[in-house]
Amino acid sequence: AAHTSFMAPILSEFHTVASKIMYKTSATPVFDTLHGEIRTNFDANYWTKQLSHTVQFHAATTASRALGKKDHFKPVYIELNPSVILEKYLTEPKQDID
Repeated sequence: AAHTSFMAPILSEFHTVASKIMYKTSATPVFDTLHGEIRTNFDANYWTKQLSHTVQFHAATTASRALGKKDHFKPVYIELNPSVILEKYLTEPKQDID
């Protein structure tokens, strides 16, 4: 139910708790999966939307791979879940591997 409107009943309380956290700007750019683009700052509003909106996983991983090819680095992916769910979607086709 995460990342869907089913989370609506808890969003207000979640936002209240998330607002108590002190967020810092990331020194390392992160491809956020809410918009599928680079982001360096996260806040309670971002995490509340992340909880209730569709994840743009494909857009974020595609953009990070494209930037990696352009700038000659291999992106690192970190999955924060109670179990491995997304790793299987990160397997690159052979033609994409340099």
